[in-house]
Amino acid sequence: ISALQDEIGVTVKGQVSAEINASFLGGLGAAYMNIAINDINNIIQRKPGAVALLYTVSVVEIPSILDVLLMDPVAIVDVVDNLFKLVNDLTLGRRGIVTQFRAPFIGNAVSKALGAGTSENFLEKARRSVKGTLDQVLSTYEVDDGESTAADLIANVLTDLLGNELGILMDDVSVTYYEHGTTSRTAYDQYNRDLEIKSLMWTIPFGQIFTVELPPLNFDLENSNFPVQIKLDSSENPSLNLQWNLKLAFGFDEKDGFFIYTFPELEESEFFIRADFNLPIDAASAKLLYFLNLGFHDIDIAFGAGIFVDIDKANAMRKADNPNSVSYGRMTLDELKNKVPQKKDLFVICAAAAAGVTVDDFVAELDIPIPGLDKIQPWIPKLNVGGDSSGENTALQAIIKKELTTKRGPRSSNRFLLNPTDRRRLENSIPQTSHRGLRMLCADE
Repeated sequence: ISALQDEIGVTVKGQVSAEINASFLGGLGAAYMNIAINDINNIIQRKPGAVALLYTVSVVEIPSILDVLLMDPVAIVDVVDNLFKLVNDLTLGRRGIVTQFRAPFIGNAVSKALGAGTSENFLEKARRSVKGTLDQVLSTYEVDDGESTAADLIANVLTDLLGNELGILMDDVSVTYYEHGTTSRTAYDQYNRDLEIKSLMWTIPFGQIFTVELPPLNFDLENSNFPVQIKLDSSENPSLNLQWNLKLAFGFDEKDGFFIYTFPELEESEFFIRADFNLPIDAASAKLLYFLNLGFHDIDIAFGAGIFVDIDKANAMRKADNPNSVSYGRMTLDELKNKVPQKKDLFVICAAAAAGVTVDDFVAELDIPIPGLDKIQPWIPKLNVGGDSSGENTALQAIIKKELTTKRGPRSSNRFLLNPTDRRRLENSIPQTSHRGLRMLCADE
């Protein structure tokens, strides 16, 4: 085209000018640019100086990760809300893994005590409490020169709402700041502008210990038309003792955005539930097939369960997590939404349950309803077991234990499925004075 121009003398007249004003989010700086072309013909002929460019840029400071985080406070609130909703749906929601899990011997008693499948479970209460307050606090937050940061403020708000108001924290919510190396992260408890902080993370130590009173167990089934007649008498109301802990962590990375952390360096599971149920019964009687009377006195029935839910990135992604990566243990929101084939695989549940029954005194005797035999009834032998004055001998003891897991993969030849760390954690939570049936939960042989 340049050759043709020389030959036919093409000329184009016209001027072009443009102005651009830009302001950086968060008041971090501004930029002005003016582009002027006095003669488009000079552009076509590639003459030097055809374009005049004037610009000015003023930057207050290079934005830190906290500045970037606060550019959109609503996004923080939405992430916290969505995270609580996701974890709730997968664990305590209507189809959550804890809701649908039936522990051996005690069924869904634990999930009911936690409010699983309802809007009254602790994660739903936390979500409702946090959303409005956190939105208001962040919308009015102003950066100052103090030691506290916006991330610290979020941790304080969560501690106040979840701990002081709802009472579902075992400790304060903490925030950790990270520098990134090539293959690892360095953690700091406090923010320092002299450090090159690339990500931060909040850790919420949920937890409670409480007792649920159950209805008294006194019932009578003595209809003479039935071949089995049973009568129970208990002077004490049964109760379910419950202890649970959930370590939930999430954060923000300047490159990958928000993420959830799965604690791959910890051997113990993130979600731990221990429940035990003890029922003393003064007496119980039964008649079998109209002629065999059974009597039980001083019966102690105990149930116990330890339930562990592990947040497992490798199990969810179906590939090994690289420990030599700055994203080790972290799952971004994009990975959670688009790269996890089955969301429920993010949580692996293991459980151990045990039941024990002791009977101090047991009597069995024949009661033959034949006319005329009542005179010889006192002469018919009785079976009487236990009931000695020393209290050391019991008539009957029965203990049964079971363990199971939802983890994918080949079934282990070992019938005990809890990992050693979780088993020790369970053992430490059970007093030595507890019923033997409960202490059997932590047995490994």
